Amino acid sequence: MGVIVAVLLVGIPLAHALVGDLGAILLLTGVGGFALGRATAKHDIPGSAALRAKSQARRRQGGE
Repeated sequence: MGVIVAVLLVGIPLAHALVGDLGAILLLTGVGGFALGRATAKHDIPGSAALRAKSQARRRQGGE
């Protein structure tokens, strides 16, 4: 998740500066598609089980 946010914060201004509005739109579409694919994947994605376990443990402890 952090990588997606970093790509958005750095990549959009950079893409806009290099190739204009079209570059920013293409980057947003690509990142959005990637995030949507991860969120709706039916198979296990490496690392997602560990992240899920961490978030469930946080919820049990009161959401730190």
